[in-house]
Amino acid sequence: SGIAGEAMLRADSVQEQRNLLQVGRKNLIINGGFDVWQRGTAGVAENGFNMDAADRWYAVRGALSKEIENSVTYCHMVHGNYADSCYINHRVEDFAHTLGKQVTISYKIKSDDGLGADGGIFIRYYNSSNTYTTPLTSRTYVYGSDWTTITYTFTMPATTPKDGYGLEIFLYGDLNSVNNNGKSFDIKEVQLELGSVATDFEHRSFGEEFALCQRYYQRTYNYGTATGTATTDGALLHSMDGTQSYGKLYWQFKTSMRSNPTIVSYNTNNGTAGQLSADALNHATGFLLVGQSGAGIGVGGISIGTSTYLKAHATADAEL
Repeated sequence: SGIAGEAMLRADSVQEQRNLLQVGRKNLIINGGFDVWQRGTAGVAENGFNMDAADRWYAVRGALSKEIENSVTYCHMVHGNYADSCYINHRVEDFAHTLGKQVTISYKIKSDDGLGADGGIFIRYYNSSNTYTTPLTSRTYVYGSDWTTITYTFTMPATTPKDGYGLEIFLYGDLNSVNNNGKSFDIKEVQLELGSVATDFEHRSFGEEFALCQRYYQRTYNYGTATGTATTDGALLHSMDGTQSYGKLYWQFKTSMRSNPTIVSYNTNNGTAGQLSADALNHATGFLLVGQSGAGIGVGGISIGTSTYLKAHATADAEL
């Protein structure tokens, strides 16, 4: 159409034109559609940054859970009992190509129980001098019980970011430092893209989104099985071919992780953290050769008999 053609002509970059044509991956947010929930589908409220539900999203002073409406997944955030603001936080790893350019963020928000007078957004990152650079200062808006689309276009500073630190996005249901215990807000379809135009949300396949999330967190459990479940399905396994005082399992990660991850093992007999099983026996574990592609889970100072099976589940966390 003529309007679309004008938008193409006004585009500031090739990437913005690609966004308008919906060619290639445009959304810099991973799990912006809240499709991947490796850690579980219902978190708990804590007075700090807590990632215990949706992948790549921290919940602060609220409990994050999964909801579905008309086959579309979204996040449901319930305020905890804290006299302070409640929000979700996302950190973008690779954003150097946006420096000095226009960027647009968009998402949808609603509240079914009275919030909406003081919704807000704030974006920042650490620069190479280890001080905050703020591309988008605190902005407030009003929303209600119907889905409201929020869009902001801003220019990223040209300041080089600190190595290994992400662009932080804060999405508030209520910016006020008051106790809204039990009240909630919902967010879906969060997108960050180059250019001055907010385009339709990019729906990636579950498999692609899942693989992107595994750069930051992965597990040996089947998807949907709670971490700490006593099960051997998908567990790491090694058969001892002789009596030994030590043994180890090696975990080859499904994809290279962002950095050397923190590993936690789980006993397949009873789900206890920090252990592996040797048939019916349970032993405390240590970790060796931990890298971005894999890690060893070991046990020593014990007697392991011939034909004993070592088994364990594990998680690997390399979040920003």
